[in-house]
This record gives sequence, C-alpha cells and structure tokens, in this order.
Amino acid sequence: MIRSNEMKIKYLVCVIVLLFALSSVAAPPAGRLPMAYKGSAAMRVDNTTYIDANRILMFVTNHGNFGRDLSDLFGYDYGTWFPYTGDTADIGGNIDKAGDFSPYYAGGLWIGAIDSASDSALVIISEYSDEYVPGPMVGGTFQEDGPAFKVYKLFRDSLANNPNQAYLDYLANAIGQGAPYLVTNEGDTIPDMIGDQMCWSVFNDADPDQHVNDAGWTSPLGIEVRNTTFAFDRQGSLGNIVIIRLHVFNKGNRVLKNCYFSIWSDPDLGSAGDDLVGCDTTLGLGYVYNDSNNDSQYGEAPPALGIDFFQGPLVAGNPTDTAFMWGDTIPGFRNLGMTSFNKYINGTDPDNNDETYYYMRGLNRDGTNYIYNGQVLKFVHTGNPVTESGDLDIAPADRRWMQSTGPITFRPGDSTEILAAIIVGQGNNNLNSITVVKQLDDFAQQLYENGFNPPKPPARPVVSLTKLHKELVLTWTDVSETDPGDFDFEGYSVWQGTSASGPWTLVKTWDVINDYDKALVDSLTDLETGLVLPDIKRAVKNTGLAYSYTIDKDALLNEDLKDVTTYYFRVTAFSFGYYYNGKLVPNQDRFLESQTIVRAQPQAAPAGINFSNNPHDMLEVTHATGASDGYLEPIVTDPWALTGDSYLVDFGLDTVVEVDEYTDDYYTVDTTIGPDTCDADWDVTGDSIIVYLCEYYDSTLDSSIFHSDTTTVISTFWNAYNTTTNDTLVQRNFNLSGDDAYQIYDGFQLKVIGPPLAGKRYTYAGADPPNLSPVAVAEQDYEGGRWITGGNHGGEIFFGGVFMEPNFWGPTSLDPMIDYPVMEVHFRPMASYTDLNGDGVYTIGEPYVVDDPSETQNAFMYQTFSGGAYLGFNPVPFTVWDVTDPDNPRQVNVVVRDRDQNGQWDLNYAPLVPDPLLPNNGDMQYNYCWLLNTDYDPTGTYYGDGTGGSIDFWSYANGNGVWDAAWCLWVNDRGTGGMLAEESYFTLYPNIVIKADDSYTFSSEANTKSYSESELDAIKAVPNPFYMVGPYDPSPGSYQVCFHHLPEKCNIEIYNLGGDLIRTLEKDDPTTAIACWDILTEQGLPVSSGIYIYVVNAEGFGTKIGKMAVFVQEEVLNIY
Repeated sequence: MIRSNEMKIKYLVCVIVLLFALSSVAAPPAGRLPMAYKGSAAMRVDNTTYIDANRILMFVTNHGNFGRDLSDLFGYDYGTWFPYTGDTADIGGNIDKAGDFSPYYAGGLWIGAIDSASDSALVIISEYSDEYVPGPMVGGTFQEDGPAFKVYKLFRDSLANNPNQAYLDYLANAIGQGAPYLVTNEGDTIPDMIGDQMCWSVFNDADPDQHVNDAGWTSPLGIEVRNTTFAFDRQGSLGNIVIIRLHVFNKGNRVLKNCYFSIWSDPDLGSAGDDLVGCDTTLGLGYVYNDSNNDSQYGEAPPALGIDFFQGPLVAGNPTDTAFMWGDTIPGFRNLGMTSFNKYINGTDPDNNDETYYYMRGLNRDGTNYIYNGQVLKFVHTGNPVTESGDLDIAPADRRWMQSTGPITFRPGDSTEILAAIIVGQGNNNLNSITVVKQLDDFAQQLYENGFNPPKPPARPVVSLTKLHKELVLTWTDVSETDPGDFDFEGYSVWQGTSASGPWTLVKTWDVINDYDKALVDSLTDLETGLVLPDIKRAVKNTGLAYSYTIDKDALLNEDLKDVTTYYFRVTAFSFGYYYNGKLVPNQDRFLESQTIVRAQPQAAPAGINFSNNPHDMLEVTHATGASDGYLEPIVTDPWALTGDSYLVDFGLDTVVEVDEYTDDYYTVDTTIGPDTCDADWDVTGDSIIVYLCEYYDSTLDSSIFHSDTTTVISTFWNAYNTTTNDTLVQRNFNLSGDDAYQIYDGFQLKVIGPPLAGKRYTYAGADPPNLSPVAVAEQDYEGGRWITGGNHGGEIFFGGVFMEPNFWGPTSLDPMIDYPVMEVHFRPMASYTDLNGDGVYTIGEPYVVDDPSETQNAFMYQTFSGGAYLGFNPVPFTVWDVTDPDNPRQVNVVVRDRDQNGQWDLNYAPLVPDPLLPNNGDMQYNYCWLLNTDYDPTGTYYGDGTGGSIDFWSYANGNGVWDAAWCLWVNDRGTGGMLAEESYFTLYPNIVIKADDSYTFSSEANTKSYSESELDAIKAVPNPFYMVGPYDPSPGSYQVCFHHLPEKCNIEIYNLGGDLIRTLEKDDPTTAIACWDILTEQGLPVSSGIYIYVVNAEGFGTKIGKMAVFVQEEVLNIY
C-alpha cells in the first residue's frame, strides 16, 4: 500500500463538505480508513454477519473487528444498535426511529509485545483498518485462499434436533478450523454452543501485507485468534449483554515478551461529540456515558455502555488461588484482569507502533506516566461520576479507549483465553445509566462464574396477527408451555407500545391457575439507595390461559383503533421459580420472560373480498351423535383464514392419574445409601405431603422409583379433524371448561364445552288430585304449592339447596359416565304431629306422622361423618326413585345426617331462641340427605357402621369421600305451607356429560370475490390534504400518503395537474389493502406542493380516479 500525503489530502477534500452536516458523527482519522483486502482475501472477508439475540444487535467479522457495519448492510457504518427491537426493519428508520440509535461505533482486539529477538515493539491493530486476515494459520503463516473462512452463526433452536444449513455448515467446515465442539455419549460430534445465538470465526495476523495501519505497521506476531461471540435471548438483565470469548494462539516462531491484550473501543454513544469515559478497577469495567442528560440521538436519559474484562491470561499465583481457563479451574494460578485503562480523542490516536504499545502498558501516548493527584496510575478516570468524586473525565468529545490485560510471556505454542462482555444499561438519567451498567456487570460476572449457564425462559410465543376494520386479533400457540424453559410456566401478557422498542403498557394478562393468585414478586436493587426491595414482576389472578385476544381500543390514547394507523404490540410468555440446578436463584432473576413484537395497521378488507363471516361470529354446529348437554363454540377470529372445509369433533375416555402438586420449598435431609435404596428419616407433623427430589451425582444411579399419593379419575378428551383434508387438528385435549385456553384453527377458535358434573334443573309438582296436609291447611290456610326451598347453601340447582356429588361432600364412588340418574323424591303430606313445646303449631324437629306410612321408606342415618356415628335405619316421609327410564322406575337408598338424633328427616332450621323442649334445643341445621344410586335395601343392612358386612358410607377414598352418592339435599322451609304441606314430586335432572358416543360436526364458509368498479369507490388517500407532516410518516424527514381499501393487486399512477406522470406504485400483496407513497418522484426527488391526481388501475375492476393536495416543506438538495 502507498503511504502518501497526497492520499490523505484527497480524502480530506472528499469529506470536507460533509463535516458541517455530520459534526456529531464519528469518522476514522486520516490514514485509518477501512482498507480493501487483496486478491482471494476479498472473497473471504465477512462483514455482513451480526448477533441479534437480544436488545443488542452487533456486527461480528472474521478479521478482528466487531461492532461496525463495514458492509453498509443497513445503510450506516454503525454496527451496534440498542435497543434492538428484534426487527432489522427498524434500523435506519424504515418504520420508526426507535431502533435507529447506536451506542458503539467500532471495537477490536489489539495485541502488543516485545520481540525477544529484535527487542522491538510489535503490535496488531484492529480498528478502522484491521491487520488481521480471515482464517487459521497453517505452517506458521496465513492461507491465501479459504472460502470457508467466514463467520459461522448458530441458533439454539436449530441444532441437532432441528438442524438448519448453518448448523450443517458449522459441522462440515468450522470444526476443522478450530471451532468448539463436543462428542456425545453416542459418539456424535455437535457444536459446543453457548447462549441462544453464537457467532464463531478465526483470523490471524500472519500476512505482512496487511500490517499497514499507521498505529501498527510492524512485522506479524504470528497470532491466531478464534472468536466466539454469543448472547442470550432474554428480557431481563441478560437482554443487555453480549459476550466475546477470544482464544489466542501463538502460532509463529517469536517469543513475545511483555505481551498485552487490549480491547480497543470507539464508542460514540448516540452522538459522538458529547461522550465521557471512565473505569471501575474493582469490576474490571470500562464505560462510556453521556455528558448531559440529553443526547441528540437518544434524547433524554441516554444509556451508558461498558466493557468488562471477565478473564485475562494465566499467571502463577499462590497455592490457594484458582484460575479459570478453557472451561476448567486451575489451582495455583490466577487470571489477570484489567491492568490498565486509557483514553484519547479523535485526533490524538496513536500514529505508530511505539505509541500504541505505550497506551497498552497504561502510559500516555508519549510514553510518560499518567499522574492524578500526585500519583502515578495505570488507569485514567477511576472516579465516580454519579457522586462526582475522584478522577473524572471532562471536556466531552469523540472518545476512544483501551482496556488492557498483561503482561505475560507468550511463547510459540502458547495459548490463552480472553473473556469480555459488552453491556448497555439505561437508567432514568445519564449518570444513573452508569449505575445500571455496573449492576448489569455484577450480574454478568455471576453469569461468568456459573459457566454461562443461566435458567432459560419460556420459548418465544409464536404469534399470528389478523388485520380487520378498526380491529386487530392476536393469536398465539402453546409453544411457550410445551417448552417452558427452566422455571414453571405461569402465563401470557399482551402489551401495547409507542414504538417497536417501547415503552410498553400492559393491556392484559392470563395466568395459570395455581397457588400464585396475587402477584409474582422478585426483588431489585434500588438505583438510588442500593437497598434490595420487593419488585412485583406481574400481577396474577388465576384467570386461566388464553391464546387469542381481540383489540379494538388504543390502550395508550383510550380511543378506538384507527384504520391505516400503525400500532405496536408484543405478546410475552413468563415463568417464575426460586431454584435452578438445585441452587437458590439470586434476586432479580426469578422471573423470566420472552417476547414477540408485532406491528400492524387495522384495515378494511381489500376491494372485492367479501367475508363469509365476521369476527366473533359463531359457526353453526350439528350434534351428530350422542345425547350430551355439551356443545361446541367455533368462534370466528380470522375471516381471512376460513377455508370452507368441514370438521368433526369426537370424544374418548381415559384414566388420568392426578399427583398432588408440590411447591418450590426445598429441604435436605441426611440419607443412608444402600445397594439399591436411599433411606432418610425425618419428623412429619400434621397432614404433610412429602416430595422427593433426586439429583444424581453418581452416573451409576441411572434410575429411581418415586411413590406418592394419587387419585385416579375417568376423564373425557376430544379430538378435532378437518374432514375435507383428512387432517387432525387436535388430539386428546381434556379441556372442556369453556375458558379461553383453546387454540385457533383455520380462522376460528374451537371451544368444546362439556357440562360440569352438576345438577341441570329440577321440577316440583303437587299430586293430582291435590293431597294437602291438614296441618298446613289448619295452621297456614295452605291451598297448595311448593313448600320447600334451597336456602342459598351453594348447590347447583334449586336455589342452592341441591348438589350433585362430588360437589358437596367430596369424591364419590360413582362413574360420572354412567351412574348419575334422574331421581324423583315422592313426599307424603303430614297428617299429625306431637307438639313438644306446646305452642299450638308445628315446629321443625317435632315428631310427625304422614298420611300413608306404607308409601315411605327407611333411610340409613348417621349423627356425624363416620361409621361409628351410625344411628340406625329409620323411616323418612318419602320414597326416592331412579326415573331415568320413566317406564321402569327403580327405588334407591337414602342416607340422612341426623345431627339432632331425633330419628327422623327434618328441614334445615335454626331457631332464633334455643328451645330446650325440642331435640337439640331446636337447632335442626345441617341435616343433609343423600340420594344413592344403589337398589333400595328394605332390610337396612347394606350400609351401617362398616361391620357385619355393611358399608361405612363415609369410608370412600380413605374417608375423604362417600359411597354411591348421586345427589345431596340441604333444603329449607319455604314459609308458604310448612313442612310436608302436600303430597308432591320433586324431580332432579343431572347434566348429561359428554361421552364417547358423542360427536359434533360443523363447516365454515370460504370468502368470496366480486369484481365491480363500484368496489373501488371506497379507495381513499390519507391524509388528504397532506400538510408538511402526516400521521403515517415512518420517521422524521420521511413522509407518506397512504391509499387504503385497495384490491389485492393494482397499480397507482400519480400525475401533476400538467398531466405529467410523477410516480407509479405497484401493489401485489394480497394480505393488505394499503399502499403508501413516499411523496417522491420516480427519480427519488421530493415533489413540489400542489394538487395531484391519482389513478388506480385494477384488472377485473376498472379504474378509480381521485385527487389529493400535498403541501411539503422546502427541500434544499445538497448535491454538488
């Protein structure tokens, strides 16, 4: 390469016009331009790969440079973006300006040492021009040709179980160059991947022709570097961190004395001219921050950026020291950390190898010591800007900094490993952002010490979006539940943002029904006080889950959604946990969340598209087979997706074993290890449930058996099929609740709703002809009618007085598929009674006689809820019948809880004043009556105290349930005629649950198309007039007029009033009815203010002609 002043002068002439407009934008110093790689190397340079797993997008190259877009891929040479929204369309302001900020301009690994043979300083520079070339060294030198010497990028979700081409390429080409790999127990070779995204490349400095940077320009050192850059897809602290691991090898023949390794940075935090830098020697952290609380790009509260040296080279230490290297701990050694930190500004860059080496040693550019407050220091600006104390940077400018580690003697064949992290933090002001960076750095250090193995969040929600007139529908799958990460899945949230990077407003949350019913609470460190405080991460209410949400309101402006307007939403999946890998999770890391961001414009359907159904319509369903009271609700969510196909839902039964759920509380006990068992003893009190956690520390323990209490139930599941395409949509879904936790298929949400195991209805009828109680007639002038009521006791029917078991007492031995009959209670009227208290009227609890005792039956009576409380087989004033088949009624058994022990059935009654003349002082409460699905036993031996062959009614399910009970009555006096006022029939009907012989069918109707010129009448240009700026402008300085209600395919011609064609827009996207004009001519020049004619041409429809007014700002074209 020719070095000449002439070349620099030409460069200055070229850029002088731009400097005025771009004074706040960084530029490399003269003589430090990115240089073109020669010959075959040009094919090998990879400048287009970037890591974008989280809120930092950063370019990674195969020639030592990182953080800079040397390919101009996004229209800038900045190559680090924060906060990255997850969509590269945001970069460059194509949609909004939220992602169009960069906190970092360029970085690279510099190495400097003294050649033991010549005693001269040799350096490698990686800044604006790099002295590395792609590829590994072979035979002590570089390789001329290597098309595989690129940056390899891996994704966590695209490894062996879901391999993509990048994964296969890595196995075939990267491993042979030294990329990290593992061999599984099965003998398979797989990438040794860290993080959710990982970029890997290898480069070396052995090409002497590449050593032409002014700051270097020495002979090669013979260094090969293998660069692994990785990041985690997280929403918490990890979302602001990218990690760089550099494996450095001396593959030359030089002994490199006093070798230093430096991370060089040109940060340019937003605007380049207002930066200050500093370091924290206790953290090994260098950082950049904004001089004021307002940056010309980031605005108020600009972020800060730091780089942490996790790990430097090994040096001998004390016997008690432990170092980390190559993934192992090495006793007796220690890792060097950051050994110097210095800064310079644009224009004071090192101009030769000696000046560079001085900087790396922690000296000034001229080799003198840095002195602060009379002390010689290797670190500049170690003060605290937050407290305004110590050595602080002043006079903000376009900063550079170098943080170095060393020295070591680096001999041929030696290698070392450098680990560093790039961290971006944004607080509530420019100085508070430094505090955030330091807190994130502390988290990153813990991550490093734990081997970069953080708990995983749920998989990112897979979200679909339906755009409708003034309405949007978000739907998502259950992938976040099937892949919940390392904590328990807890729920979903929908948010609305002002931009694709927020800030975000919570719209709605759905959470799992469990013990968390108020909030998921983590903790955080207060940025001002340093105190650890409770931090409510998400309010939860046990709502149950959902997979669809219809949005018709702008949560930010509290108004209806508007067509054509762009809105931003995100769907997040969150989990929560206290333990990971057997250890208590640190504060601030117990709540994990993943997100998917979407943007959309509500809009009417394209011209000519006729929806067969509107959103929220219910498709018509036929109950094809069976008699269940269950039903289907196919609710239209996306009219676009309706197919016109036919569908079938059928059912099956399965035995489900329910295991008691455990909590996140963990305890340890001492154990005794035997040949085949692990025994432990500890005290258990009360009704404790013990959960065993087995962690294997010995590979010979490859299996274990756990025992726990379980409950076996018969459950109904359903399947759904598209019978037109013969596709299975759903298999073995047990949800019959009717909640929102149903997925979306072919444009509809399919809810299958099974009636609960509960009473459905009752009937009451007096005898015909009437048979009234003389007591009721005499005492209350009774003329007939219902004399009992429910009493609001919580039952499903009859005003809360009638329950189906197991809804009252607990589990019952009946099979819910077959054993719940329609039952009828035939009451006899009261004929007379014994007036125990002498008040002249019947009081509940007094003995009574019915009109025909031969038309009654006996009941098994218990005083309380155990077999030992059995009282006997006593008469009741009714008979009970299974009338499911009305032509063949079957008499059944009855159990009465006779709490007052008066030997008869009584209504529920609580006296205002105790009456000692009555049984139990007149307290007749809680006298329950169970109707059993067993044939009536007139001998009274079937049930009893559990002895002599009798069944203890209360002994089912280890005493937690009852035998054979179908219904339970807890009824009161209605107050209209008194107890047993007439002969009557009280009939109870259960819900008919879904059974295996039930099936349902339904069909959707596909949308239709019509072609008529009148369909184009609704096409409008908005805003009209356009005046200076508009509501649909993608970014400041970029303008748009949008046309809506367009057909699926058309073109739009725009003319001025002189008839000149200004611009033609082509629309060929059937998923939208909108096309926008950027108010530029076909040549890309701004139009002038005036009236314009637009002509929409659509094949099959015809033509629509309209006009619009455009008033633009004065444009000055700086083109010379």
